[in-house]
Amino acid sequence: MNTLQLSIIIPTYNSEKTIAQTLESIVAQNVNNIECLIIDGNSTDKTVNIVKTYAIKYSFIKYISEPDTGIYDAMNKGIALAKGNYLYFMGSDDVFYSKDILHNLFSLDCFNTTDFIYGNVLFKYNKMKVGEEKTYLKLIKNLENICHQSIFYARHIFEKLGNYDLKYPIYADFNLNIRCFRDATISKKYIDTVICIFNEKGASHFQRSKDNYIIDLHEEYVTTYEDPVAMYDTLKQLENRVAELMNSKEYLLGKKIGDVIRKLKGLFNF
Repeated sequence: MNTLQLSIIIPTYNSEKTIAQTLESIVAQNVNNIECLIIDGNSTDKTVNIVKTYAIKYSFIKYISEPDTGIYDAMNKGIALAKGNYLYFMGSDDVFYSKDILHNLFSLDCFNTTDFIYGNVLFKYNKMKVGEEKTYLKLIKNLENICHQSIFYARHIFEKLGNYDLKYPIYADFNLNIRCFRDATISKKYIDTVICIFNEKGASHFQRSKDNYIIDLHEEYVTTYEDPVAMYDTLKQLENRVAELMNSKEYLLGKKIGDVIRKLKGLFNF
């Protein structure tokens, strides 16, 4: 078995203000069987210089810097380079919850036996803990994604399902998680542990309207779980019921009373 337990993949672009803090939370971990891959998108600030300093000091930190088409393109490059049994994707402004988190997780029985392990994140600004056990139905019906900062993917998942789909610039991680939960042969395990302090104001916080994946999810839910004919019939029944109510004596009387009250308010400047 591969002795390299985990590959931490971090996309960066002009991250000079935050990347050192992220790397400090990694080098502080009480484990020695990890690698950290920085996939930089040809930053124009001091990001690469900062990363280079850490790479010289810590041999398990490696980096490349070249143009890419976005976060998920960088993550896909990291997947191709990764050598760990598990892959973990971290933002350049995120930090691990504690210095013992990886040591504690590696000690669990589910590591090296479960394909998709996920836990919780703590939002950096509103201090909310986010995470719970999910199902395929919860994900597509309630649009409840799992933060990738709380997920450890077995490397063979990408060999089986493919990488991040670049046609979804914001929700490619949601799409990957849906594919994992749709596949019953991929084993999943939820652990009620905070793994990462997550910057909820990062890239996925903006420009959500430029990604059509939520529309695709609605279509998948209806196709998988609903009868379109029955949904149309229910809608027509609701429309008829609303029409009946609006034509009822009670509604018409209430409308007349409301009109009178509004006129009186206008006359007396209420």
